[in-house]
Amino acid sequence: MTTGFYDGNVFLYPCAGMDIVQPISAFGLQFDTMLFVDLGYQFDSGFHLPKIDGWKELNESVLIEGPKYSSVKIFQRGKHFRKEIEPAWRKSLYQHTESGRCINIVFRRGFGQYALQEISDGTLGMFLHRGDSQGEGGSRVCYLSNRKMKHAPLSNLLNTIKSKLAMPGLIGSDGSNTSINELYRAGNENDKLTEFTQHGLHWRRRKTLVRPDDRRLTVVWQVTAANSSNEFSGKSKTSMGDLKHEPR
Repeated sequence: MTTGFYDGNVFLYPCAGMDIVQPISAFGLQFDTMLFVDLGYQFDSGFHLPKIDGWKELNESVLIEGPKYSSVKIFQRGKHFRKEIEPAWRKSLYQHTESGRCINIVFRRGFGQYALQEISDGTLGMFLHRGDSQGEGGSRVCYLSNRKMKHAPLSNLLNTIKSKLAMPGLIGSDGSNTSINELYRAGNENDKLTEFTQHGLHWRRRKTLVRPDDRRLTVVWQVTAANSSNEFSGKSKTSMGDLKHEPR
């Protein structure tokens, strides 16, 4: 799949699994394409999607590109190893029952780093990453960080996200796998951080999402270039006021 495959204003959620109900309910009307990425997607008869109140999938619109099934293969040479999987895409239209508006919902099997490369610069409206870890069962991928890796598409992912964002853009995080301490702090329900500057961006808190049985909050930030007129004086600000929490 080449750059520019995804239509219009794009929402991207790597390592998503089947965590699609809250994102589509909360943000579906804001984007043209919502892209969910995971290594575990298999597009055979066992691929079942949860129902989403207020939305319906148009069954005749379903299109699958690539093999329906593939698993991760690990190749090792000395101390070095690489993972490979055959990518595939499942694309369909979802219609908002009240307004009639249709959006593209795309499930991509594969690595989120490559999905990020496929998005045209300036078209990423929101990046969401949560529920991940560096331990067993986690992806160990630090999207909201600029780690250097030998393979260029895996390196400096935060800089890549910045180049893809449509400014002002949205970034949602619960503090998973990030080098930005403020994002980890904000995932604590007792933290009242409302804005800060990091990595050349001004971050302003816009929405807080709560998932059942999850101790970490997902905070959605509006980001702009730090040298824009929206930049505030000082490194960070906090507020003692109540923050809006949106349950699943």
